[in-house]
Amino acid sequence: MAVSGCSGRSDAGIRREARAARDCAPRDDDHASAGRLGVGLTIEAGEQGRERPGVLLSMQSTSQQSGRRGAVWNALWSAFGLDLLTGMIVFAFSNSYLVQVLHAPPSYPAFALGVWGVVKLLASPVGGWAADHMRGSFAASLAIALNAVGILVMLLIETGAGYIAGMAPLAAGTTLAWLLVFRALGEHTDESGRAEASARMTIIASAGLAVGLAIAAYVSEQAERHAGFWVALGVTAAMALPLVRASVGLQAPEHVRREASGGWRTIVSGRAEAVVGLVTLVHFIAFAGIVVVLGPFALEELGLRLSQALVLGLPAGVAAAIALWLAGQRSKHGQRLWEVGVLYLLGAGAMVVAAGLTQAWPFAIAMILLGISVGGSSPLLAALRIDVSLTDSRPGAVLGRLSFADGVGAALGPFFAGFAIQFAGIRMGMMAVGIAFALTGVLALAYARSVRL
Repeated sequence: MAVSGCSGRSDAGIRREARAARDCAPRDDDHASAGRLGVGLTIEAGEQGRERPGVLLSMQSTSQQSGRRGAVWNALWSAFGLDLLTGMIVFAFSNSYLVQVLHAPPSYPAFALGVWGVVKLLASPVGGWAADHMRGSFAASLAIALNAVGILVMLLIETGAGYIAGMAPLAAGTTLAWLLVFRALGEHTDESGRAEASARMTIIASAGLAVGLAIAAYVSEQAERHAGFWVALGVTAAMALPLVRASVGLQAPEHVRREASGGWRTIVSGRAEAVVGLVTLVHFIAFAGIVVVLGPFALEELGLRLSQALVLGLPAGVAAAIALWLAGQRSKHGQRLWEVGVLYLLGAGAMVVAAGLTQAWPFAIAMILLGISVGGSSPLLAALRIDVSLTDSRPGAVLGRLSFADGVGAALGPFFAGFAIQFAGIRMGMMAVGIAFALTGVLALAYARSVRL
């Protein structure tokens, strides 16, 4: 056996070591493959395996999914804070603080709500422009600042006029914030999960509204007169970070993702927006009309006490919650106009039948059907608004115009139902709201085949 004089190793041993070194060395085709994938292979001394590109890509995909889920939850918590402020400042304090604390004339709450509605209408298209042309984090910061300014004006100027003046920046900031919430949900959800996210938003926002009303009731009776506004400022501050995080990374208009239609006809964005806008307008006319007519009908036409009416309404509330959850789970992109149309025709039938009833228990059954209609259609309509915004290169502008439509509907609904009650009676008011429901359903079904949303 030949032995090397320098190292004392045999030639065979040297050849085995050289062969092992060649086997462990990275091959050229490994580097070429890594270059094509855009992922570098790292080989460290003492390690037997290589880092696989597929693992890195999987980790990156998991990180992106986690980031999108986080953005969606930040948007949902922002919705909770926005409706908490609305319930506390707009709905509750407009009556309790203005009339009982400031001793303003009884007409001032109506003026305050009027300012809120008008500014919301005017701010909707402007907010849509801001959502498209401003950086998301800056637009979110602007919305928070406007909310804070409005609350501070109410806090520092202790007059009815000061409260009404504070409504203007608060309405503008809230409108912009809601547009950012809708944009974030559209950006970070796909077409299959959008209805579920909208259902969660509806539930969480409703919970925020209830919490806001409860806080206002407690503060009005138990706390110092300014405590409610300090709570509102705290909520605004707590909402700032989730709203900014939800808005960070919203894509610029030229990069807006246009989702594939899966073989359906190409959507003409203007037509789709017009259809959803009309449905939104009539939806809010009908919804606001419900608020106006149901109470007088139950109390005067059926002769129920308020406690009895509330108990009869509980099954309808449960049915609405179940329908809302099911709509979020089962709705499919491309069929939402069909689903909205069917649900609204169900609501129309419930209102028309209820208008002719004289007993409480059939009325409770009709209200269960109405609850299914309203509960199921609410998340679908929110998802439709997001869907149609993604067919345009300026999604914020589309959402702003649709927000304008729901504001007009919410303003017209009480007048529509009120005139019907004034000139034709409460039962005819119920019929009028049923007709509005039927019109919404017919509009949705008429365009469901040509506008696949």
